[in-house]
Amino acid sequence: MVRHSEDYNASRTKGPDKLWDGDAFSLMGRDPVLTENGVRAAADGFTENEATSVYPGYKGIKGGIRGKLDAFQPTLVVASPLRRSLLTTVIACEHLSSETPIIAHPHLREIKSEKTHAKTPDHVKPGAHGVPLSVLRDTLRVTKRGPDVDLSLLLDNDDSKGGQCDKSDKGGEGDKGDKSGEGDKSSEDSWHETGATPAESVERAFQFLDWLKHRPERRVMIFTHGGVLKLDRFGGTRFLHGECRQYTFDGERMIRDDTYDIAQHVIPEDQMMLLKKKDMETLISSTTSTTESMGDQDGKEGGAKTAKT
Repeated sequence: MVRHSEDYNASRTKGPDKLWDGDAFSLMGRDPVLTENGVRAAADGFTENEATSVYPGYKGIKGGIRGKLDAFQPTLVVASPLRRSLLTTVIACEHLSSETPIIAHPHLREIKSEKTHAKTPDHVKPGAHGVPLSVLRDTLRVTKRGPDVDLSLLLDNDDSKGGQCDKSDKGGEGDKGDKSGEGDKSSEDSWHETGATPAESVERAFQFLDWLKHRPERRVMIFTHGGVLKLDRFGGTRFLHGECRQYTFDGERMIRDDTYDIAQHVIPEDQMMLLKKKDMETLISSTTSTTESMGDQDGKEGGAKTAKT
């Protein structure tokens, strides 16, 4: 499983990557795209020197997410349709066989917090409020694998209030991201509702696991968000931006494999202080546990699905 790489909201100092220069939704704080650093981390990554010279210190894994994906060769890729996650996905998947499905799944979107719900009960936080489907398609279109993404689950999403953008462009099963989307271009609605409670958004994430256990693929790569990855059934782990971890799915929950080498860049001590306290603790903990547990295991799959990079 993978947490998306750096996006415009997370950076606060970097604008959208040149591929989406001046993106209006990112600038208003809604469903942001990736920064240049985020694109690099999703692709081939940073060299050690580059990783230690770029704010805020942590810049993903050695060889980038793409390197992990190329080595793993998943038979299914699933991602949150929020743009920071879906763009991380399609950039990382550039060399992946076109035979491998890339599916945008609405139940993988970010979790709504109690704090946000108390302030704005009828909305999610800006970074979890998706853009209209026409905008999502335009965003994907400038990437090599963007047109290959299957968006059909967004069109069939039961909790959508998208009106024009959800119903007029339905297109049946197998609808891909390169459809023209006639009829939805005037809509400013998202592809999902915004009034769910935090408990409902957690239950929605669990429904993704129910969907996953009925899939036939055994090697699955999942791109999502920090709030989802911290849920107990998803492994209960705090991820840094661009971080990858390996899990085995037993049909109910993700079981973390601590023998998996994340291959993180070493961060200079002075840059460690630039990370949030919880991120710093996570980085130290994950590096220590990985070092201690490496050895006699090599990611056994058995009869269970393996979700990893």
